Amino acid sequence: MLKTDTQDWSYVHAPSITNFLTEYQWALREKLVYSSIKLLKSYRLKGFPQKETVPLLLGLCSLEIEDSSELKETIEVLEDLLERTFSQSTHWF
Repeated sequence: MLKTDTQDWSYVHAPSITNFLTEYQWALREKLVYSSIKLLKSYRLKGFPQKETVPLLLGLCSLEIEDSSELKETIEVLEDLLERTFSQSTHWF
């Protein structure tokens, strides 16, 4: 399997190039979603105690947040990724 953190290509097992590229693409998508969600969880939300974590339900509710271009970009990346995933594929991670 490919280690996406180190980009180590020497440990790849796939029956074909197509299968490998498909699996690698899903691994990169999963890594992007995980890191984006981790970043979202690190933001402090208005109206909530700072020491408590608050779940973010993207697309199901809106939360008032501190103005942050980085957060807006992160949400846009997640929305684009989810839209492309559901429009091009019939399965999820």
